Amino acid sequence: MNNQHMQLNRWITVLILLPFISGCAGIVHKRFVQNFSKDRQETDGSFPSLIASLKYNDKKQFLAVGLESGQIEIWDINKPHSKIEIKAHEYPANMLSFTPDGHALFSGSKFEQSAKLWNVKTGELIQTIRKMKGPVSTTPDKNIYVVANGDYVSLYNLSRGIIYPEKYASGGLITVIASDDSSGLVAIGSESGTIEVWKYTENRGKKALVKVSSARPYSNGDWVVGLQFSPRGKSLYSIARFGSFSEWDPSTFEEKKSVPTVLKHIYSTAFYREKNILALAGTEEKPGLGSASVEVISLDTNESTVYRLNISLAMVEILPPLSSFIASQGKLTSVQKLPRKK
Repeated sequence: MNNQHMQLNRWITVLILLPFISGCAGIVHKRFVQNFSKDRQETDGSFPSLIASLKYNDKKQFLAVGLESGQIEIWDINKPHSKIEIKAHEYPANMLSFTPDGHALFSGSKFEQSAKLWNVKTGELIQTIRKMKGPVSTTPDKNIYVVANGDYVSLYNLSRGIIYPEKYASGGLITVIASDDSSGLVAIGSESGTIEVWKYTENRGKKALVKVSSARPYSNGDWVVGLQFSPRGKSLYSIARFGSFSEWDPSTFEEKKSVPTVLKHIYSTAFYREKNILALAGTEEKPGLGSASVEVISLDTNESTVYRLNISLAMVEILPPLSSFIASQGKLTSVQKLPRKK
């Protein structure tokens, strides 16, 4: 009986503290937004200070910012004054990817032939990865990553710090990679408009990729700028540079749906997989000039909400703890609440 009373008291304490904890978290996140916005306002607005990429890890709640100067900033959204600055590259840091546990960050540049792996908490360099130029994605093996180098991908062993010799050619210069670890599927998109689906396999200790399907749904130059699998790899979503959103059967590449987007020139994408939400940043004019808009799309209903921002060339990322997206460029930052499901 005493144990039951003790357990009941614990639950009562938790229920009493829950609103307080939630309120404290809200205050901390508000301060993070204020400090991040202030930090951007205090930049000189020059080209090197512009944002080349944004990437968020929900496991540890870190936001990574890659700059045109090659510098990286890492923010802990629960610690408003936590910014770590790393001089990572000589060219724009436009390729960022967290390890799933959020402990480390891959960074790269389209203009360099090597990528780097950083300790997120300290900013210390863990590894330099030669012959790697492009995006990174995971596999069902927590030590094995798919890494791009121009127009092909290889498998990288994180614990051993080596790239396996096998090269898997793509249909063009690789722009984006997505994976679904539950199914072992890996999707690769390129500047040629080609999308390929591969499957990660292990046979007697040999790790490999096996091609499942491929298609070229977009024309050359209409780059694939976003890819994401639905849970368990049942569907693959793709975003094209000039304003097209599609859902595919990854095993056959049969198109399930195709939805034109309001944006006609897209240069940044973000998926919120748990809520099946997609955020796009770009312009409503095809040349990609002028102030940016952010378009938030429900992958379930295809409903679209457009936020018109006074920010040119904005980069976008979704921040689930804030139920918001963040769009930023130059001295300007906008944080907006995601639309509620109707």
